[in-house]
Amino acid sequence: MGSIGSRLFVALMATISTLLFVVGGIGVAASIYDWDWFFEAGGAGWLVRRIGRDRARVICAALGMTMVTIALIRATGVVRAPGG
Repeated sequence: MGSIGSRLFVALMATISTLLFVVGGIGVAASIYDWDWFFEAGGAGWLVRRIGRDRARVICAALGMTMVTIALIRATGVVRAPGG
């Protein structure tokens, strides 16, 4: 049994992995289905104004897939975090 600090760290890493998976999945889905609410608000809206909607969709899809990949690698234990 580890110390409370190491258990807290493991819980934090699991939470971060879950958030990465969810946010990345939403980004990929928004890019595939071209969701207006996603591309008209916040950071994606800024990106659309700068480079256009089609390029913003590609970038959001790539970032989303990267986030999902990192979350899955972390969840499967291929790469372990210190203390995890």
